[in-house]
Amino acid sequence: MAVHLDIVDRKTYYRTVPHPATVYDSVEFALTVSAVCGTLYILVTDEDDSAVGMVWGKDDVGTWAAPFSAPYALCSMSRPDMPVPLQALRAIARYVDAESYGKWRIVLPPEFYAPALIHSAVEAFGALGHELFCDRNYAHPALAQMSSVARRNLRKAERHGSFTLVTDADAGAVYDLIAEHHRQLGYEMAMTRNQVLATARAIPMDFFMVTDGDIPAAAAYYQHTAPHIVQMINWGDTAEARPLRVTNWMDHAISLYYAKLGISTIDLGPGTHHGIPNEGLEHFKTSLGCTVSLKHIIAGHAL
Repeated sequence: MAVHLDIVDRKTYYRTVPHPATVYDSVEFALTVSAVCGTLYILVTDEDDSAVGMVWGKDDVGTWAAPFSAPYALCSMSRPDMPVPLQALRAIARYVDAESYGKWRIVLPPEFYAPALIHSAVEAFGALGHELFCDRNYAHPALAQMSSVARRNLRKAERHGSFTLVTDADAGAVYDLIAEHHRQLGYEMAMTRNQVLATARAIPMDFFMVTDGDIPAAAAYYQHTAPHIVQMINWGDTAEARPLRVTNWMDHAISLYYAKLGISTIDLGPGTHHGIPNEGLEHFKTSLGCTVSLKHIIAGHAL
C-alpha cells in the first residue's frame, strides 16, 4: 500500500493523529517541552486516509532525536484501532535517516506497552541503524507477588506501625524530599523542581508522601503513561526511615491505591542505564514482583 509523508505544523499534526501511544506522544506533553533548534511533526497517510505521526527534535549540531525530552517516545495515530503501521514507520525511518545523514537516535518504550507496535518500530529503524543500547525495564502488576525477602521487609515496616500514605501530597514537598535523598547518595535530579511542577500541570501525575507520625519518611511521584499504566518517575526516603524498610511499605501502599483505581501495571522504570546494570536496584525491583521488558535505544549509522 502506498503511503504519503508530509511535514506539518503542530496544530495539523495533533488534529490528524489525536491518539498517542503513550502520554509522551501527546499534545499535552509536547506543550511542556521544546527542541533546541526545532521540532519536526512527521505525518504519514495511506490510501485509506489512516495516518501515523512521529515528533522529532533537532539539536544545534544536527542530531535528530525522538524523544528530545522524555523517557521514551513512539507515535500517534488517527484512530485507536489501527493495524500495526509498519509501512508508515518504515517511511518515517527512511526520511529521518536521509534528512539527518544518519545522525538520529530513538528511545522506544518498554516492550510491554505495545508489543506489536514497538517490535515494528524496532524493525523499521533497526534496518537503517543499529541498537545503541538495550535497557532492562521493570514493571509489576498492581497486586504483585513479592519475593520472600520483600515480604519480610514489608512485615518489618508494618511492625513499626506508624507509617501513613498521603495520596494528594504537596508536589513541591515531595520533590524536595526526593532531591535530598538523591543528594545524600551522590545523585543529581534529572529534572528541576520547576520542570516537574510544570509537567504536573500538563499531564496526569500523582504525588505521594509517607509520614511517620507527623514526620516525612519517604516520597514518590508517578505519571499516568498509558491506559491502565502508571510509571514511577522518582522516589526516595529519609536516612532515618531507611532501616525500617519504608520504601517496601510505600511501594505496597501505592500499589493498593492504584489497584482500587483500576490501574493494572506499575512501571518502576529501568534497572540498567545504557546497558550498564545497577545490580542492587535490579534485585530490589525484582523482589517487588517485577518482570523484565526490554527498552530499545536505536541510532543511525553516524552516531
